[in-house]
Amino acid sequence: MEKWRHNGRLFVMLCVLVSVFIISGCESKEHSTGNHANRSSDDKNMKVARTKVDQFANVLDLSANPTEEVNGVYDTNKFNHFSDLGAWHGYYQPAKDNKRLLGGFAGPLIVGEEYPVNLSDSIHRIQMTNKGTNERYDLSKSKYIDFSSYPGRLEQTYALDDLTLHLSLIFVSNRTALIQTDIENTGEKSLELEIAWKGSVFDSIVDGEDKIDIGTSLEKDGNAIQVHFSKVRKQWEYLATDEVKYTIFHAKNIDTKINGLNYTSSLKDSINIAPR
Repeated sequence: MEKWRHNGRLFVMLCVLVSVFIISGCESKEHSTGNHANRSSDDKNMKVARTKVDQFANVLDLSANPTEEVNGVYDTNKFNHFSDLGAWHGYYQPAKDNKRLLGGFAGPLIVGEEYPVNLSDSIHRIQMTNKGTNERYDLSKSKYIDFSSYPGRLEQTYALDDLTLHLSLIFVSNRTALIQTDIENTGEKSLELEIAWKGSVFDSIVDGEDKIDIGTSLEKDGNAIQVHFSKVRKQWEYLATDEVKYTIFHAKNIDTKINGLNYTSSLKDSINIAPR
């Protein structure tokens, strides 16, 4: 169990969401590295392994529109979620008819010591703005949208007029999920984009006729956003302490603004993507 001290207090890491960022444009040969013969062999082996995994796409329906109420009519989870490596949290694919959820993986669902609850409907969604035109990309107007789940990973693809956005989520430990963001310039001109992420958390859960205040709050911490919890001991419904945290960490420098239970994190620098 991962623990650390902050201001003299001992905290336990509930879960971590790490966000990494990749841009895809043209690559010159003089900047490529590595042994091409070995790489070709490795790529072939990886392709064979991935092909076997890809034969099991979308075996389960992981689409969801998460709310404060996690259980369905049979007192079991209303939606299927994806988790791996023994993690106590998981994610959904967003319901395509909910425009607000596009651009991120829905959830997360967390385990309140014993009981699963939804911490958010969408805790981490990307927003892209063309700096040249000052127009924000509307993912609901994508020419092509694909949400796919495979053993060990979730993937999303959005094809727009001049770029393709690809998101993938995997678990790298029993505490940490990793989201990789890949933007490819498919147009004929260079793109300068401003990138931000938005998210929010629930401050209550619903169990039947009971509504339970879970006392969540947000705090920015450098390139991270911390979700704090309050001590709640509702046997048979929800258990938590004020010594656990959920953390969203960005690999690149961000500026974060918090408004109550909502946050917006923006890359400090715009990105330039050359066409392929």
